[in-house]
Amino acid sequence: MFILICTNFLLKLDKNNEDTLSLLIDSKRTIIINFAQHVIDENAPVTREQFHRIFRIYEEYEAIIEANNMTNGEVDISYRIITESYEKHMRNHTFVEDLRGYDVTR
Repeated sequence: MFILICTNFLLKLDKNNEDTLSLLIDSKRTIIINFAQHVIDENAPVTREQFHRIFRIYEEYEAIIEANNMTNGEVDISYRIITESYEKHMRNHTFVEDLRGYDVTR
């Protein structure tokens, strides 16, 4: 009886872990896709901090995907949009902090 209870508990724990992982992956995907939708508008105000956060989220997402032997395929275009937007803002000095003259070296 004890073994049956332990087995059921472990099965429920595995299911919980799978559900949590799925939610985590979906959350990171949604954040990346939503930010891509924001920066596709070249006039949308953005900061370097927003991009750095997205880059960190993307790295975490990729690490989770790799650690679980999964494949990415849902945020490739979004990430490309984000990196191209970042590079353009870097070249043109059009981040919010650039336009407002904030000293970001501190």
